[in-house]
Amino acid sequence: MDTPRVFYPGRRTLPEAAEFWVLAVLFLMLFFASAAASPLYPVYQAQFRFSAATLTAVFAVYVLVLLVTLLFFGSVSDYLGRLPVIITALVFSAAGCALFLAAHGVGALYAARALQGIATGLASGPIGAALIDLQPPGSQRARRQHHRAPPNRGPAGQRLRRAPQSPGPAGQRPRRTPA
Repeated sequence: MDTPRVFYPGRRTLPEAAEFWVLAVLFLMLFFASAAASPLYPVYQAQFRFSAATLTAVFAVYVLVLLVTLLFFGSVSDYLGRLPVIITALVFSAAGCALFLAAHGVGALYAARALQGIATGLASGPIGAALIDLQPPGSQRARRQHHRAPPNRGPAGQRLRRAPQSPGPAGQRPRRTPA
């Protein structure tokens, strides 16, 4: 019995092991791309003559935009599908990297970090869900890893797990991939 396809149910694209590794490499590449420019910040600081506080703000923009993206767009793949969201995230990541290469001022650094935050925020959910879906049938590894995750610990995490799922647009529940 075939397990559900991650991107196109019913359509054979790649063997599941290959899908897993392609997704894992994409995930690593997105996080690598978001950190790759970090060694260049002192160079940008000297070239554009900005303060250490501005440098810290450039770093902080990524985190803030990432959190906002996760908050407001973390479940968009439930409505649009995983593949379109992952492709969109890759485009945002590439645009952020290109903006770093062409940066002529501090504003470009802020914009590039923001694009990288959007990319990572958009891709984290669908890639993580797809990696869990690609676990072998009957595997308890995904379940154990999910329950070890820090957001599930403590009173706040327990309340969030028990909270009812809010309806989507027009009262519809989001589509879920069968486990």
